[in-house]
Amino acid sequence: MKHTALTATLATLLSLGLATAAAADCRPSEVRVENGSDIRVDSYDPFEARDVEERFNLSVTVSEGRNNACRGGDLQVAFVPVTSADLAGDTLLLRNGSETLRARIVDNRGTSRLHADQASAFQSPITDENLGANPRTRRVGPFEVEVEAGQTAPQGTYTARVGVLVRIQQDGTVVRREIDVRVDVDGSVRLQRGAGGDTLDFGEITDDDRSDTATFTAWHNVGYRLTVTSENDFQLRTGSRSADGIDYSITIDGQALERVDNDTVTLSRSRNRTTGSQPGRNLHELRAEIDGVVDAVAGEYSDSITIRIAPDVGGGRG
Repeated sequence: MKHTALTATLATLLSLGLATAAAADCRPSEVRVENGSDIRVDSYDPFEARDVEERFNLSVTVSEGRNNACRGGDLQVAFVPVTSADLAGDTLLLRNGSETLRARIVDNRGTSRLHADQASAFQSPITDENLGANPRTRRVGPFEVEVEAGQTAPQGTYTARVGVLVRIQQDGTVVRREIDVRVDVDGSVRLQRGAGGDTLDFGEITDDDRSDTATFTAWHNVGYRLTVTSENDFQLRTGSRSADGIDYSITIDGQALERVDNDTVTLSRSRNRTTGSQPGRNLHELRAEIDGVVDAVAGEYSDSITIRIAPDVGGGRG
C-alpha cells in the first residue's frame, strides 16, 4: 500500500511540473508600435484651446506555448519612464534642452497607463486583450498621448523615452521595449485686444501732441514682428482730402517703429523678451504722436490702422 501511495504522489508531482512548464511557454515575444518605431505628435500649437491627442496601437506577438497554454490568456500593457526624472505624478516630462513639455499616456477610457517603475506597473492590472483561441500577433489598444493645452514651450521637438511593458497575467513574464515619445511644438504667435478699447484719442490737437494709449497682448513662443498698416499713409484726415492731412507717427512701448513704406511700419521682438505675467505673454502699449498742426483747418481728423503679428525667424532685436 505504501508503494502504491508513493507512486500516486510522484505522478501528481510530474503532472504539476508539466503544467507549469507549458504555462511558462505562453509569453509575449515581441512588441512594437504600429506604423512606426516611436510615438509622434506632429503638431502642437501652445495657444490652441484644446488638448492635443495622438492615438496609437501596439502590435504584440505571443508565443503559443505547448498544449494551447496561451488560449484565453489576459494580455496587459503598462508604460514606465526610462529616466525617473521624466515622471511627475502620472505625467511624462518631455524635454528639449532645458525646456519641458507635459504629456500623459492614457487608454481609451482616459485612465493613465504611465507608472513609476515595473514593480508598480501591474499592481492594478487592466486586461487590454484576451488572447482567445488564436493568440499569435495581436493589435493592442488604442492608447493616446495627451498634450495639455496652453503650455508656452518654445518651438522645437520634445522627447522622452519610455519602456513599454507587456505580460500575460497567467504567466507573469514581462517583455520590455523602449520607444521614444516625441512632440513637435509649432512656432506660434497671436494677438489679443486690450481691455481699454481700440481708439487712440488726441482730444483737441496741439503741437507736439500725443494720443492716449491702447494696449494689446502678443502671445508667442518664437520671436515675432509687429506690423502696423495705415489706411491714410499715417496722416489724420478730414474725409478723404489729402491736403488736409496731419502727419503722425506710431510708437509701441515708447519705441518708434521702423518705416517700411508709406503705409507700413514694423517692430520686432525676440522670444525671450517678456513683459507680461506669464511666459510667452507680452503686454504692449500703442500710442500716436504729432509733431505739429501748422495751418491745419478746424475739423475732426481720423485714420484707421491695423496691427498684425507674424513669426520673426531672425529673433527680433529686443
